Amino acid sequence: MLVNFIGPPGSGKSTLLTMFKEERDRYGLDIVCVSIDQSRRLFLGDEEKAWDNIVYACKRYNHCIFESSGMSWRIQGQLLAYPVIRERGCETIILYGRDKEFLRRIQTREKPPVPFLYKNLTEESLIEYAATNLPNRYPTAFMIPSDDRASLQETYISFKRVITQIYQPFLPNLREVLLGDSSINNGPVSSV
Repeated sequence: MLVNFIGPPGSGKSTLLTMFKEERDRYGLDIVCVSIDQSRRLFLGDEEKAWDNIVYACKRYNHCIFESSGMSWRIQGQLLAYPVIRERGCETIILYGRDKEFLRRIQTREKPPVPFLYKNLTEESLIEYAATNLPNRYPTAFMIPSDDRASLQETYISFKRVITQIYQPFLPNLREVLLGDSSINNGPVSSV
């Protein structure tokens, strides 16, 4: 199963994925995490090689979380077109929130910039564009709020609940490992 983990710049995708990777490693979970930004850095901005790396990882591993803004044509036009990925299935998680908070975050973050590849869009304008268009592109996506109204820990717990809901049929011990505290798991996680 592929999880297409998307959201505007500054929504907190990389932060949540880093937190998840720490837990994944601690508990030995069989879920690979890949990021288009990390792949672009690895291949020095070579877009073809960066996406080839992502496609390879998503095809090779049964359980993979792929993080990006969600705006590239390559997700639906290339990545999700592969039969092995279609056979395994794909669920989408969108982080959403207030544009002003995401703008504040990108202006204060410390991670190195990546090559910016969207024609006629700055990273700042992509925030507004993605917030408007992602729910329409992925109408059945799980939606997780990520802004100043929820703490990072609350957002991370919501993320873990969705990951558990998606992967529980494939990784039976996941609920116990990720949501061991029953007080975290109150109520279903809904998809839009």
